[in-house]
Amino acid sequence: MDCQEVHKFVHPYLDGEFVEDDRVAFAAHLSGCERCRRVVRFEEQFKEKLRASATPLPAAPGRLRARVGSLLAEEGAREEKRRRRRWTLRLVPALAMAAALAIALGVTLRKAGAPPAEQQLAEQSVRWHRTALPLDVTDSRGGKIQQFFRDKVPFAVRLPRLRNKDAHLVGARLTQLRGQQAVYLTYQVGGQRVSFFVVDPHTLPSRQRQPRWRGVQGYNVGTYVSGGTGYAVTSEMDRRRLVRLISHRD
Repeated sequence: MDCQEVHKFVHPYLDGEFVEDDRVAFAAHLSGCERCRRVVRFEEQFKEKLRASATPLPAAPGRLRARVGSLLAEEGAREEKRRRRRWTLRLVPALAMAAALAIALGVTLRKAGAPPAEQQLAEQSVRWHRTALPLDVTDSRGGKIQQFFRDKVPFAVRLPRLRNKDAHLVGARLTQLRGQQAVYLTYQVGGQRVSFFVVDPHTLPSRQRQPRWRGVQGYNVGTYVSGGTGYAVTSEMDRRRLVRLISHRD
């Protein structure tokens, strides 16, 4: 540290504002520089005399202090209101935009979210078809099956009327589709397995006589109502063959 820096920073030094390293460097320079020691001594004595001669200011009257405090509090409250208003003006457009995005996102999620009821039914039909559920009853004609389920489901179990004479009934079991009781029928048609799920027609999302077809994981699923009974037919069979198979309906 040189003389110029000492003269420049003498007051921070005397006021104790130096960090330890700067204070040590400042003191080291003073120890070897008489001229700078005189400058520092003069400024130090001046500060002491100034403090000694200063007359304490009289305390402000209590009413004045209270009035000033009240004015400061009022101004603080007004400033807080102005600050909140500025934030509100900034926030309203942001909230409006966020609401619009939320609405748009909600619409998108409804469109792209959970599959519709028909898709859910089709996926579950395929899952049961691929599982090859064990049968509760085996019967190639159907009378035994209808008798077996007479008191087990709240709807009449009518076997689907099929056009293909090579369609052979194998058996049936009790299961569920979309949380509702259903009767699973399995057929062999030309070496391919075809599953029918017999349900209460009100279980089907669309109660139409003409089948509504969906492709799920390489399988064809058609839902339709015939003779007051609901059906979901499922197979890997070509869709055109399935259409011909079930075309002989009431």
